[in-house]
Amino acid sequence: MLRSDLHLAQGADGIKSYQSSESVIRQFCAECGSSLFWSRSQGEYAEWISIAMGTLDSMFTSDKQKHIEVMSKATWYEIQDHWPQFQ
Repeated sequence: MLRSDLHLAQGADGIKSYQSSESVIRQFCAECGSSLFWSRSQGEYAEWISIAMGTLDSMFTSDKQKHIEVMSKATWYEIQDHWPQFQ
């Protein structure tokens, strides 16, 4: 999502930011510590923001998905969908 498209209805004053690396900013709830967003502060995709899925209160299904690091998945877990898989 583009950062300019994100509009918070309430609670924006309770969000704190932390620069976790030279180019990544993470934002979290100052009251409970829950991770909310992360984004690049510079370079490619700096205008994008990633939203922690657990913060959404409505169903979200992206039409662009993929499985990454499938070599590290639990041995008992079987991927049974059509999304591409990457080792």
